[in-house]
Amino acid sequence: MNTVLKFLLLSSVASATRPLAWENEDFVPKPPLDSTPEFLWDPESDPGGYIMYGTYNAVLFPNGVTADDIPYVPHDTLYCSWLLKVFSKFPPLLPLETWNCTALTFSFPSEEFLGEFNGKRICELGSCCQDWVDMGFRFAEDTLTWHKTMNDKLKGGMCSESDMKEEIYCVEVGGQTHINCLEMRVSPTEHAITLPCMDNLVRYYSTHCPVFKTAMGLRFSGGYDSPIYFSRSTNEELISLDCLGGNPDIDICAPYSYYNPTSSTSNAPAASAEESSAQWTFSVMFAVFLL
Repeated sequence: MNTVLKFLLLSSVASATRPLAWENEDFVPKPPLDSTPEFLWDPESDPGGYIMYGTYNAVLFPNGVTADDIPYVPHDTLYCSWLLKVFSKFPPLLPLETWNCTALTFSFPSEEFLGEFNGKRICELGSCCQDWVDMGFRFAEDTLTWHKTMNDKLKGGMCSESDMKEEIYCVEVGGQTHINCLEMRVSPTEHAITLPCMDNLVRYYSTHCPVFKTAMGLRFSGGYDSPIYFSRSTNEELISLDCLGGNPDIDICAPYSYYNPTSSTSNAPAASAEESSAQWTFSVMFAVFLL
């Protein structure tokens, strides 16, 4: 019998909006299409919305990530459950030990951060992504494979590779380490390294990739959500969805103005995790897993 995940909604969602780290930027990405998934993972009927469920709406973490939630990985939000269940044929929620990267004894050698896509230099070989090299853990030895994947994606989008910033480059070839390693979130308000918010990625793909402006090239061939969800989304929403799927930890991250200070429209700092959680108002939902 297939695993069935049922959720009991006890109250309606309030109108409050979750504060975002990039809310004071001069460019605020349009959120992906809001939709409530069925958690039946049926491509023929599920309306989708898994990434929104786990990130912007944070249904399972209405108070944000707390000390009681550590160790934590973004998979705990179920944002990636469609990818795991339908695309990869795994259970929608894997045991936490799956994401114990210290036990894997992998680390990033500096020479695997080539610092270029399609022959266009982004950062210098041997000095690229040094914080990733220094942190001492890694999910998989696949950095060179991700270079090939990204070369193809950027070529297909007619992207200007030399306009990509190093912080985006590191995320895109890091083999999902920032998502798949429980060591990455060291506390409710801190990652092991500084990670760029998804607005950095949205800016790049919507500005420097002419093809993607009208037809976004989706990672995992669109495997993050249901076909129905994609068919209902605009391309602008799909750009945000793709960038959010590859960079889902939106509560603790560095917005574009962190790297480019003049881009902020306000001198007020973005709300901290604790400040943000005090402002959130969400419905309470309970998960019942029936095996």
